[in-house]
Amino acid sequence: MLNQTISNYHQGHCVRWFLILVAVFSSKVAFADELLIRNVQIISGEKPSVSSPKDVFIQDGIIINIGRDLPLSETVVDGKGQYLIPGLIDTHVHLQGVPGYITKASKQPDFIDEAVEQIPRSYLYFGFTTLLDLISHRSFIEDWNNQPIAPQAYFCSPIIIPNGYPISPSNSKHQFDTSQGSDIIFNPEQADLYPVNFPKKEQTAEKMVIRAKKNGAKCIKVFHEKGFGRWKNLPVPPVHLVQEIIQHAHKHSLKVLLHGNSQSSHEFGLEVKVDALVHGMWHWGSLSKADSLTRQQFAKRFADSNISVQPTIQVIAGEKEMFDPKLFLKPGIEHAIPKSLINWYQSDDGQWMKNELRQHYDKDILDGEALYQTVKSAYQIPINNLLSMTRMLSQQGATLLFGSDTPSGPFYTQFPGLNGRWEMNHWMETGLSPETLLTSMTLHNARALGLQNSIGQVNEGMKADLLLLNENPLKDISAYDTIVKVIINGVVIDRQTLSAKNN
Repeated sequence: MLNQTISNYHQGHCVRWFLILVAVFSSKVAFADELLIRNVQIISGEKPSVSSPKDVFIQDGIIINIGRDLPLSETVVDGKGQYLIPGLIDTHVHLQGVPGYITKASKQPDFIDEAVEQIPRSYLYFGFTTLLDLISHRSFIEDWNNQPIAPQAYFCSPIIIPNGYPISPSNSKHQFDTSQGSDIIFNPEQADLYPVNFPKKEQTAEKMVIRAKKNGAKCIKVFHEKGFGRWKNLPVPPVHLVQEIIQHAHKHSLKVLLHGNSQSSHEFGLEVKVDALVHGMWHWGSLSKADSLTRQQFAKRFADSNISVQPTIQVIAGEKEMFDPKLFLKPGIEHAIPKSLINWYQSDDGQWMKNELRQHYDKDILDGEALYQTVKSAYQIPINNLLSMTRMLSQQGATLLFGSDTPSGPFYTQFPGLNGRWEMNHWMETGLSPETLLTSMTLHNARALGLQNSIGQVNEGMKADLLLLNENPLKDISAYDTIVKVIINGVVIDRQTLSAKNN
C-alpha cells in the first residue's frame, strides 16, 4: 500500500522531477532515490520538542522510516549534533514580478532576469519550501512549479467587486477588461456598474468557486478594504454576498481568506465567519480608546470563532525601512538580492517608490538618518497596534498563521525569503515563543492549506521537505540563520548554493 502511495505521488510530479534531475548535472543539488539522515534530533508537531538522536530514511521524496540504526542508503547525511525540522511554509506571498520594479519596456534588463532566477532560491535559502500565492491563477503557478529549483507553490483565487480593492487603482471604465476582470463577481447592489456584455450568470459565487476548485485553487480570497493613500471610500462587499461565497467554498472544501487590516474589517470577518484574516490589525477604531479588558475580549472572539489571523507585521515595518540609510548593510541582504539589483535599487530609477513616500514628510527634514527617525516615529503607532493585538490573540488562544505578504507593494524592503525572516523577528517582539513561531510556520500553515497529512511535520509517510540546522530553533530564532541543508522532495541542497552571492 505504501509503495502504491509513493507511485501515485511520483506520477503527479514527473515534470518537476525531470527538471530537478537537470539541475543535478549543474552540481547544485545532490540527488538519490534513497536518502538517510543519521543521528539527527527532530523537532516537529503541535507542541514541538527536541527528540533523542534518530535516523530518518527517505525514498522517492517520502519519509519511509524514523528509528535507530537504520540500514545505510545510497546517500547519507550525518546529522549528529544538528536539528531536523519541517520545511517552513509562508501562506501569504505574491510571486509575480520583482519587488520595487515596474516598467513598460518591451525587454527587461539583465539584472531583472537575474532577480527572477534568484527569487525561488531566496525563498529556499531562508527555509521556505512551501508557498501560498494569495492572488494568482493556475497557469502562473504551474510555470512556477516547473522551475528546476523552487519551493512548491499553491494559489488562492480572488473574488472582487467593481471599483473595490485590489482593482480600485485601475480605471473604472476599463476594469472589466483587465487581467483581473474575470475575478469580478456580479454584485446586484452595484448592477449599474457592469457593462452590457458582462456574463452575470457565470460570475456568481457558486460558479466562481466551482471554477476555482477545478483550476486547483487551495482557497478563495475576498476583500474588505475601505481605502488608503490616494484611494478613499472604496466599496466593500455586502455581508450576504461574502456569506454566499463562504457557503459554496466550504461545500467544495475551500477555505475563504479575508484581506483586511482595520478593526472594521476584522469585525466584518467575525460577522461573515471567514476562515482567516490575512492581515493583522494596524488600524484601530474604537479599540484605540478601549480598556485592556475590552481589547482582550475582542481578541477572544477570534479564538471562540475558530478564525485564524496572519499578523503580517513586516508589511508596515517594511515600508518604513525604505528610508533606512543603512538598509543594504543589514545581514542577509547579500544572500537574498543579487548585487546587480542592489545597485539598481540605490539608483535614481530604483528609488522611485521611496521618492513617492517622501512626499508625505516635511521637505525641510534632511534625507538620511534624520528623515529615517521621523518616518520611524510616524509608523510606531500602527506597529504597536499590530504587536499588541498579535500578543492578545495568542494569549486568548487564537490560531496564528505565518504569512509575510511578500511583497505587499512595490517595496524592495520586502524581498522574497528575507522578508519572511524579518517577519520572524517581529513575532519575537510581541513576546511570542519560538515554539509558537515554529508551529505556525509548519503544522498550522499546513492545516490551513489542507495539507497536514503531507507537509508540516517530520513523520513517516510525509513528504520530505525538511531543513537541517546547526542550532535549536526552540531556544532562539537565530537558529534559522544556521540552516545548512534544504531538502525538497528528498533532494538535498547545500544552503550556500542558493545564495544570491553565487550570481
